[in-house]
Amino acid sequence: ENIYPTFEEAKQLGLLSLPKPKRRHCMYCENCKKPDCGKCGYCLDKKKFGGKNIKRKPCVQRTCLNEQKVRKHQIDIPSMSKIKSASPGSENLNSKLKALFDDPDD
Repeated sequence: ENIYPTFEEAKQLGLLSLPKPKRRHCMYCENCKKPDCGKCGYCLDKKKFGGKNIKRKPCVQRTCLNEQKVRKHQIDIPSMSKIKSASPGSENLNSKLKALFDDPDD
């Protein structure tokens, strides 16, 4: 007997979770504009300070004060309509991409 729920059962029970939104730095606050300290563990891991670049995190002193949560569908692509045709079939691709990212409620 299978004790695990099927995908549909798990969906109905609310056992599936949404992916966590990515966090983006604002790049305007005081902390975002600071240079790397070169002393913390994250800085010492960076290639410019002789590390192997395994952690790939920003400097501890550069922690954003206005960190923004962004999901994939919330990213605005204003230049999508301005894409020039690079090849004969790209007009069809551009229209498909525009339809994919346009909000139907607008």
